Amino acid sequence: MKTVFRIYENKNAKFESSIFDMINGNKETKQTKGLAYILKEYPDIIKDILSIETVKDYTKNKKIQPNWNNTNKIEVIAEKITTSRKRLDILIKIDKDKKPFLAIIIEAKSIKSNIKPIDASIQLQKYLHADELPELEKYKKIPIVLTNYKTILTNEIITIRWAEIINIISKRNKDNNDLLWQYYNFITGVNKDMNFYEKEVLSIPAGKTIDLVQKYLIYECPDRKEYRYKKTIFVTFRANGGGTMEKLYKIKDVIVFNPTLKSDIDRANEYINDKKINERLNKFISESNYKDSEEKKFYILADDEVIELKNKPRPARNNVKFTYYRLADILTQKIVKPASMFN
Repeated sequence: MKTVFRIYENKNAKFESSIFDMINGNKETKQTKGLAYILKEYPDIIKDILSIETVKDYTKNKKIQPNWNNTNKIEVIAEKITTSRKRLDILIKIDKDKKPFLAIIIEAKSIKSNIKPIDASIQLQKYLHADELPELEKYKKIPIVLTNYKTILTNEIITIRWAEIINIISKRNKDNNDLLWQYYNFITGVNKDMNFYEKEVLSIPAGKTIDLVQKYLIYECPDRKEYRYKKTIFVTFRANGGGTMEKLYKIKDVIVFNPTLKSDIDRANEYINDKKINERLNKFISESNYKDSEEKKFYILADDEVIELKNKPRPARNNVKFTYYRLADILTQKIVKPASMFN
């Protein structure tokens, strides 16, 4: 017999609700509180987080060895109140041999948040001051910003992506644990074993840099609110005039950094760690000749998954803003309607 639990909010309800929908607060608060509870129930996920490459690099550079032998206590705290009355999203305190050992400090931004990672980083740096969290004086600290995209911050702050957390939970859920499964669905809204995407195809008006995009398979936009696109599988570009779309590009990765800072470029290349992509990115930056010192969001497009759109799809009426389309329509229709019309 199948049983269903649903919670109504504002006269509407999900198809099926979970225990995580019962947490007080907005979506971001529910996600972070839910993650904190999952970390308490499944401490092996904490080990997996410490095994993420960016975290491993940080602990290696700081000569921190997160050895789990003789660990006698793990305390996970959500929304810890600091001395200055700020709310720290997640604090994980690990004791070994009944002594303070490791403190993982996480400032988590919602999967759909418009808050810039750099702002979260600034807040996190404040938490590292001894007077903000005096109880952590004897702990070795690992500061993490959890965000939607890989972002180049300072060497003192780690960024990990929600996608990495989702993948960890998915792999840990081989036994179909109900609680993990509920949280997985809660933060992704999609079925198991799928990556998290809010839409299928992002369509952007072709700007002055379209030639560079096609040449190097890199698309760039300012990391500002008006450019906070939803996460999609593909991107395409609408030509001036009628808005015809000729090619569909698979998005391989997204990374945020300041292309006028050599240190940011170096760390971006280190993160990408692919000779061909690094070469494409560096040439794109060089030819773009950036003048303004501003963080940009770089979309790395897959060079082996460029689809020629022989049907030459276009909207009924072109516009200067970005929009989203269904993949099936882009591949088969000549006149395409925005995905929002089908919701």
